[in-house]
Amino acid sequence: MNEPLTKVVGQLAAHEYLLQRLYMITYATLKIPPEQIQQSHANMRKMILATDWPGTEPGLAALASGEIEDSINSFLSGLESMLVEKGLLPEG
Repeated sequence: MNEPLTKVVGQLAAHEYLLQRLYMITYATLKIPPEQIQQSHANMRKMILATDWPGTEPGLAALASGEIEDSINSFLSGLESMLVEKGLLPEG
């Protein structure tokens, strides 16, 4: 991997981590019940599946859609692991 790409990947990872921490702090501060957090995440996952990503080339739009879906699922999974670790969500 080249240095500029490594830098961009590192920056994106840092932003994702900080955003996950922000969600965690928000949930904790507002005392959001675990059931509501889980339902909210389920709704986000459903919403992203139902979203059409416009594009002039259907193949490219499908590829982008899959990448975005994977990224959001990865983000939510990481957030949920963080929430479990902090006792804000039950394991499992």
